[in-house]
Amino acid sequence: MPLVSVIVTTYNHEPYLAEALDAILAQRCDFGVEIILGEDCSTDGTLGVCKKFADLYPAQIVLITSP
Repeated sequence: MPLVSVIVTTYNHEPYLAEALDAILAQRCDFGVEIILGEDCSTDGTLGVCKKFADLYPAQIVLITSP
């Protein structure tokens, strides 16, 4: 069970999101970390980036989308 939850909310951040998530994932620590990634109906490719990272890191990223 993670000790720290990093909450990332995003809307239309396709150009920057991968870099931000890579930076979070690159952090090294001796406790569990999860990323809660919230995507709010972006009109660009943000949701695709979110899904890609959630698929690549299913144990670390929880994706929450708006209906």
